Order: sequence, then structure tokens, then C-alpha cells
Amino acid sequence: MTTRTHPPCRADHVGSFLRPKRLLDARAQRAAGEITPEQLSEVEDDAIAEIVKFQEDCGLQSVTDGTEELAPPVMRVIDTVRHVKDIQKADFEYLKSRV
Repeated sequence: MTTRTHPPCRADHVGSFLRPKRLLDARAQRAAGEITPEQLSEVEDDAIAEIVKFQEDCGLQSVTDGTEELAPPVMRVIDTVRHVKDIQKADFEYLKSRV
């Protein structure tokens, strides 16, 4: 059983943690066509699980992730504004399953 200690003050972490080398390597391999999207996703999921555990062990009570490097969407208003697809839903659902 793990005992968590909480800091004596409220603290937030804003921003990204450094990506582990194995994740950077996997992204480079994917860009070069050396691994499949599924193989990259496995490495990303493992890195997410690792950082979530780290954040929980530090006493953080809320975590978020952003695993996919996305360019900001370009929008033209021609009708009611809406997203065609949920761009981060799969990432959020995976993170939710880990907490």
C-alpha cells in the first residue's frame, strides 16, 4: 500500500513535463515510417501512465495530458461554429481510465 503525503500548501503545475527520450525516439521513428501509429500510441500511453503516477505521488489532485502535437485549427465561419470531431477525446478518455 502506498501512503501519499500532501504538501502543506496548494500548488499547481502549469506547462509540459519534458518528454522521455523513448517517447521522442518513438515519434522520430513514426515520422520516418519505422513504426506504426499503434506502436507509437503504446509508447505514448506508457509515458502518460508514468507521469500520472508521478503527479499523483507528488500529491497533485488533478492531471491533464496533451500527447499529440497539433497545429492550431484554422477556422472559417460559414455557418454555426462547431468541431467536426473531438480532437482530444481519445486522449482524455485514456487519461480518465488511469486516474
